[in-house]
Amino acid sequence: MDFEIKEKKENNLLERTEVAAIISFDGATPPINQMRDIVVQKLGCNPDLMVIRKVEPGFGERKVSLRIHIYKSPEKMKTIEEKYVLKRNNLAEEEKKEEKKEAPKEEKKEEAPKEEKAEEKKEEPKPEEKKEEAPKEEPKAEEKKEEKPAEEKKEE
Repeated sequence: MDFEIKEKKENNLLERTEVAAIISFDGATPPINQMRDIVVQKLGCNPDLMVIRKVEPGFGERKVSLRIHIYKSPEKMKTIEEKYVLKRNNLAEEEKKEEKKEAPKEEKKEEAPKEEKAEEKKEEPKPEEKKEEAPKEEPKAEEKKEEKPAEEKKEE
């Protein structure tokens, strides 16, 4: 695989170096982990401070354009980059595991009140529906009774 740097820019405000590069390859498009290894070897940067921000494969070409951000501190990287980018680069696994452990505990606490509320809501409409249905059915029955004698009188 060939690695070519198209542009390298220092961004002092965000405390990072932004690199535009192209990787040429044979066969299928390499996974992001292999691309990260190539970038780390060619640029000589710390893999914990480097993020492949964007991967754009060329249509019908055996090339991939990359947008790479190399940060000076991990704190700055975590505050600027989105979580999905860090997860894609395997830099947010520890946070991911912690979130999974905490999330089920919160969900269990929240589920119980939701179920109770749902049961309360289900119980309330049922008596109202029965009350509404009962008066509707009674007048219909009475109307039918009244109609029958009237029809009998007409026949006589």
